[in-house]
Amino acid sequence: MKTLKKITIIFGVIIILLVTAGIIFSTLYQNEVKAYIITQINNSVNTKIDVKAVNFSVFKKFPYASLEFKKVTAEDATKLAEKGTLFSAQSIYLQFNITIIIWSSQVK
Repeated sequence: MKTLKKITIIFGVIIILLVTAGIIFSTLYQNEVKAYIITQINNSVNTKIDVKAVNFSVFKKFPYASLEFKKVTAEDATKLAEKGTLFSAQSIYLQFNITIIIWSSQVK
């Protein structure tokens, strides 16, 4: 019975530490992650993309970190003066592995 209690306490402490680490990571790296991902997207597309809000979370799509783009609209990728709407969406999620973000931020 004592070992079960110890295992439960250790498991609880590990979960609390992981949640705390996730909150700290979200808070500390939120702006850097947003800026990095948006820069990469802008370098990859040939059209204007309008986004009303960007939210970063390590819990919403656990075990992956995610960026949620809200109210996204993209114009047609054409050279004509009058461009139509390629697509619009209420929200778009990008999921990625947290360790990749941590590793790439330390490489700089």
